Amino acid sequence: MLSHLEFSGFYFIKNLHFGELGFVQSAQGFIFLSGLLVGLIFMKRHERAGAAQVRRRLWGRALELYGWHIGILLAILALSRLMPDSWFVWNRWLGRLYDGGDVYVAAAAALLYQPSYMDILPQYMAYLLVSPLLIQLIATGRAAWVMAGSAACWLAVQLGAHMPLVALLDGLWMGGATLQPRAAFNPLAWQVIFVSGLVAGALAARGELQPRRLLDPQRPMLFHLAVGGLVFFLAWRMAITTGLIAPEVLERFQAYENRVEFGLVFLLNFVALGYAVAWLLVAGQRSASYGLRVGATLLNRLLSHPFLVLIGGYSLQVFAWHVVAVYLLRLVDWHVGPLAEPLNSLLAVAAIASLALPARWLASRAPTRLADAPQPSRS
Repeated sequence: MLSHLEFSGFYFIKNLHFGELGFVQSAQGFIFLSGLLVGLIFMKRHERAGAAQVRRRLWGRALELYGWHIGILLAILALSRLMPDSWFVWNRWLGRLYDGGDVYVAAAAALLYQPSYMDILPQYMAYLLVSPLLIQLIATGRAAWVMAGSAACWLAVQLGAHMPLVALLDGLWMGGATLQPRAAFNPLAWQVIFVSGLVAGALAARGELQPRRLLDPQRPMLFHLAVGGLVFFLAWRMAITTGLIAPEVLERFQAYENRVEFGLVFLLNFVALGYAVAWLLVAGQRSASYGLRVGATLLNRLLSHPFLVLIGGYSLQVFAWHVVAVYLLRLVDWHVGPLAEPLNSLLAVAAIASLALPARWLASRAPTRLADAPQPSRS
């Protein structure tokens, strides 16, 4: 939520987002953890019930996500026609969807033209569609081939091999005229973290990967190396933010900092942060260092906080709520802003707290749904 809120005035709390400390954002964590859970859960299901049930469940989930995506899209488009000045305010986020004709609506329905903040679900759907095949390959001992293929796709994007496909889609949708697919993520590049998580989860489910051997408190060398990487990228972020980098150096650095195509900077920074966090969660409380034990305890308490547990249990519904809230708050800011601090920061805190509203409502209805469910016969 915090990284998506846009206010016309300054608000300090945005500087507290971890994305300001490097080149890692919430999207990387969501995609990796999604892959990890798919691997853990559906490898076990594959071993119990077979490939057909895994395929049915994952494809069904992808279809459900598509329904939510279309619902969010239609809700925002409806609001853009009903709310005064909304199209002017949201024009940069919606692009040609409002006045571009049916072709842009069709492209949006086909997941090729994605409004701002609605582009995480489409790539997740694509990953779910191919996950049954990946799980089948891992189950038959081909995990190395899966990782090699994933790395090859990522590298192909870095080298521009995907550009002919983009050109093909342009001509396909407009009959030769120009329609540039719009998305904040290139799925062929970002898949590398989903597939990495899926492979790790699947191998762990099969007992072929022992996390504690990689996350050993008695061997903190890799952890220290990861922390060194985090400090390195923090220094680059601070230098760029404060304008200390010479233009020619910055130009060279930015060649590897392509977020859409998940460039090398984003990949290495995520690997460093992911390993450091995993080490703290698994091994930190058994570390010989008092400071690391304290840090690990605080991190575990943070991740098990009731607020995070609540919204995590209804992540899809919370995501839908957050998209609508971000759009509406931008409209409110345009009408009444710019607000002075601390009002903007307080509004941002209220927006974050509001994520609990759909989760609490759904949680309160869960006992009702269970009570209304048919009960087994006692006869």
